[in-house]
Amino acid sequence: MLVKGKIYAQGAPGLLLNAENMANVFAIEAAVINVSGRPYVVPIRSFSGASDNNRIE
Repeated sequence: MLVKGKIYAQGAPGLLLNAENMANVFAIEAAVINVSGRPYVVPIRSFSGASDNNRIE
């Protein structure tokens, strides 16, 4: 996962795609569900005031 062109996290999708990383990297609240061994991200809402996809400063 990249934030502003820098590595935020790296690894298998099953390890990276979690609610905490979705919040920190994409500024969204999301549910991450596992279906047949694959993670699926279900966006719930955007954090207010989020003007871009790079929440981390």
